[in-house]
Amino acid sequence: MVSRSRRIFAEWLTVAILATGALALAVSADLFRRGDNLVYDRLTLLARQPASEDIIIVAIDDESIGRLGNFPWPRDIHARLLDRLQAAGPRVILYDVLFVDPTAHDAELARAAAAARPILPLYVEVPGRNGEAVTVVEPIAPLRAAGASIGHANLSPDEDGIVRRVHLAEGRSDRLWPHVAALAACRAAGVACALPKQASGEGLVRARSYLIPFSGARQHYRTVPFSAVLEGGVPAAFFRDKIVLVGATGTGLSDAYATPLAEPNALMPGVELNANIVQALISGRAITPAASWLRYAVALGPLWILLAGFLRARPRFNFLLGLALAAGIFVLSAGMLLLDGIWASPVAALAGLVAVYPLWGWRRLEATTGYMHEELERFRRDPDLLLPVEHRTGETVQTEIDLLRGAIARARDLQHFIADTLKGLPDASIVIGADGHIRMLNDRAHELLGAAEGRHFSPIVAELANDSALAAERAPGKDALPAEIRDRHGRIFDVRWSPIRDREGALASWVLRLADVTEFRTATRQREEALQLLTHDMRSPQASILTVLRQSRDAVEPGVAKRIEGYARRTLALADGFVQLARAEAQPIAFDDVDLHDVVLDAVDDLWPQSSARRMPVETHGCDEEVLVRGDRGLLTRAVINLVGNAIKYAPEASTVRCGIQKDRGEVTIWVHDEGAGLTEAQVALLFQPFRRLNPAASEGAGLGLTFVRSVAERHGGTVSCRSKPGEGTRFELRIPYCPGNAPPSSATGQAQLPLGAGRREAPLQ
Repeated sequence: MVSRSRRIFAEWLTVAILATGALALAVSADLFRRGDNLVYDRLTLLARQPASEDIIIVAIDDESIGRLGNFPWPRDIHARLLDRLQAAGPRVILYDVLFVDPTAHDAELARAAAAARPILPLYVEVPGRNGEAVTVVEPIAPLRAAGASIGHANLSPDEDGIVRRVHLAEGRSDRLWPHVAALAACRAAGVACALPKQASGEGLVRARSYLIPFSGARQHYRTVPFSAVLEGGVPAAFFRDKIVLVGATGTGLSDAYATPLAEPNALMPGVELNANIVQALISGRAITPAASWLRYAVALGPLWILLAGFLRARPRFNFLLGLALAAGIFVLSAGMLLLDGIWASPVAALAGLVAVYPLWGWRRLEATTGYMHEELERFRRDPDLLLPVEHRTGETVQTEIDLLRGAIARARDLQHFIADTLKGLPDASIVIGADGHIRMLNDRAHELLGAAEGRHFSPIVAELANDSALAAERAPGKDALPAEIRDRHGRIFDVRWSPIRDREGALASWVLRLADVTEFRTATRQREEALQLLTHDMRSPQASILTVLRQSRDAVEPGVAKRIEGYARRTLALADGFVQLARAEAQPIAFDDVDLHDVVLDAVDDLWPQSSARRMPVETHGCDEEVLVRGDRGLLTRAVINLVGNAIKYAPEASTVRCGIQKDRGEVTIWVHDEGAGLTEAQVALLFQPFRRLNPAASEGAGLGLTFVRSVAERHGGTVSCRSKPGEGTRFELRIPYCPGNAPPSSATGQAQLPLGAGRREAPLQ
């Protein structure tokens, strides 16, 4: 999972960097200009406002040309119009006609201009004359001397030929002229135009770019013919305190432009464009292109929101997020345009969303597919408990399909295998989640608990044990329940917990095993009762028989008395052997530090009367230093007594018995060697089985002494062995590891050696 997360994050970071860099470059280079223009044109329709009643166009139209003759007209005609307009008292007169060449009537026009103070356009030539980059041709000198305001009237269509913006200042680097519409708006407002006078750059220099909020298409403003005004057909009150624009609208007379609102084949004359600009500037509705930082923010902000969603959210949410962001971009852009007059195009942001979504989908799919392929390959190579999965090679897609199909089939088979294995367990087994709720039960658990899937284990077990104290919900684990519980029917269940961990070692669930140990506990009780019978009820009569024989020696024939005494002592030995063997096999061992040097010496001292009676010295070897092991001192001492006692009992009188201690490879060996007749291989093979005696003719002993030694060795994690050949004596070796639980050493050739746990008596004494 960590590897996949890192891989996904690396892919996400790569996509984020590439998308951000590419979109920033696109915004910087204005690559989406055409799309921006299309969106702007549609939004402009929503921003339309009625044409101002204060703006009137005096049109040099086809009707006027028909009445006054071909254009251009003599300048005295223009002087007469200026006189009429001046007499009507307008606020502003913008006379959008070029007067750059001298004529015979310039003086009369200058006189009228001095009285009307019109705003006149100049002419800009690019490239300029006489090798100049730009030549600015102003109106004739008499008009300039008459005090006419002069500005440029240039309009700059975009690449698609549509006029959307105007530069309010234009000219050369040494001087900039305001646009005639800006001059008209400033005069109408009674303020001076605060426009730059100079600018840096070469060639034609432009400043203060504004997008035009059009009020309508062609012929949207009130318009009267030039000839009608000249002939007095329009009342003077019509122009009073108005903004009057005079310009050509006749066919073939003026420059006409396409606008966002223009209908097909309906171009707008320049004078009407100027009217739109004047109204926008007076009303303060001029649209300003967004600043650079705002353009980048509008473009990159939605992109990074979507990228954050890619990293944290699900694909369905990301799809809805993308749609919401796209709608939000449109709303934001339209709101800024309509409410604040700021144009921030949504096209770049939309292009970023549209481009990054499939790009991220591809990279995420690539990363996920790669991770899935690696995991499926690893899963295929893992050892299979069932049948091996066939691996096919071929095209990439087919290979992935084969791997996935094989993994799914293998997982299903493994699921069935685990379920069948769980159901086949002889004990009631329950799979419990880390939250304490039951997930699976085998058949035995179903019989015991019923349908308990999905419920918390605590009240289920409390109901089984009929113990309300266990009903409170608790976390599963070894301390959640007592070691044993008893149900209302008297059955006893051993409680065992086993944790199940995932591949990373985290706890995933628990397995609770409820083993019915009723019969085992009954057998244990019977064992204790049998031991009680042996230790008391069988020993007491035999001890009484021996006491009666001693007190009645004169009344009983000596031969009979001896035989009775032998039987009684044999019965006592049998009872003692049973008791010692049962305790060696069943009673808990209290492990402590034991010095084997003391164990051997105590055993030899305990057997001194027997060895002295048979004139058999017992030699000890290697008992000069402390040899510590972990064990039960009483059991170890009894085992050594049995080994040394057998040697004294079965070896010839006046022979020597040797015993000692030696250390070798993490083990301590207690050995006992006698000089007896020795044993055959068949006898050695049966030596440690119960009721096998070295000398069947002996009157004492029950054949349990060596079985006891074997049990003690096994309980201490060790072994006992015998090496013997006829005529060479017998050697017993009891091996004890330094740390109980270590694996016992392997058997040597020619030895009868019993591994840990072999031959353990589990049935109760009957």
